Amino acid sequence: MTSLIARFSPKTETADALHAFLGKRGQLARIALYLYVVLIACPIRYWPLGNSQEDTWRFALNYAPTQGLAMGRDVIFTCGPLIYLLFPEHLGNNLSQGLLFQTALWLSLATIFADIFFRAGFALRNLALFSFCFGLAAPLFWFNFLGTENLMLAGALILIVIFHLRGSLTRYLSALVLVGLLPLFKLTAGMVGFTALAGFLVERAIRHRWKALPEAALAAVVPVGLATAVCLYVMPSANSILLYLRGSADVTGGFSAAMSLDGPYIEIVSALEATAILVILLWLHAAASPGMARFHALLIAVPLFVSFKHGFVRQDIHIVNYFCFVALALALVFAVCAAGGS
Repeated sequence: MTSLIARFSPKTETADALHAFLGKRGQLARIALYLYVVLIACPIRYWPLGNSQEDTWRFALNYAPTQGLAMGRDVIFTCGPLIYLLFPEHLGNNLSQGLLFQTALWLSLATIFADIFFRAGFALRNLALFSFCFGLAAPLFWFNFLGTENLMLAGALILIVIFHLRGSLTRYLSALVLVGLLPLFKLTAGMVGFTALAGFLVERAIRHRWKALPEAALAAVVPVGLATAVCLYVMPSANSILLYLRGSADVTGGFSAAMSLDGPYIEIVSALEATAILVILLWLHAAASPGMARFHALLIAVPLFVSFKHGFVRQDIHIVNYFCFVALALALVFAVCAAGGS
């Protein structure tokens, strides 16, 4: 009888009402954070014809496919054969194709974020920190006419993190597809994506040993097969693909040598401070979950180095790339620190 009275006491009813109210507010906060991140990740953009130096190479890369000029055979640049989809101009069918691709990518990213916000079971506090850091990374997604390839990279990294923690072959295959798309837009983005994937596979081999072979096999087949198939479709021959890879690598190396530019020493110090914050967070994370800290370190170590090289070889506005990638890495770590239900 006493327990029955306690069960229906005003105090208990108040606590239940308070819990329901807070739960509802928490769900609203989760939805608000989701919408914020989806807006940050919007890839839709259109660039009109201009008359600056930057406009010339953007116009050339839009003009080439409308005239049947193929990457590798007729055009050599650091960007891939589908790059015009990221900054389409009103030439031929470029604009309609570009906006269609960007819309499809946005819907895909919205689905990925829905997974992390509503299905993966992460706590609201983790998602709030993830959203804050992802917002800090936003300039990485809108840099110098480019940046959409970094959104694809971010989507792949998020899927890999969730797959590592929660599983699901669909997540892993989706991440592999995004990684496979990266070199079709920019070779260096493809290098970052494949090195991150390699770090993930090293961690899986350490943890699961030979049981990680199926995941390694998929990583060897899916992204490479997808990139090769698309290249063969849009480029005239396998030789053009090889010329694109070789030429793009040469142009990238030449660019690093020819366009190197020193900047203020304080920027290097700031970069080291940003790195220190990331390292400290991983160290604190390792105290609670050594395996997850190792996973994050292997996933982002080489991409972090590539981002530093990209940002500080030409130490001008390009340094934004490094600081924003650090913010993205922080978002990935904060999402799973003491991961659990909300």
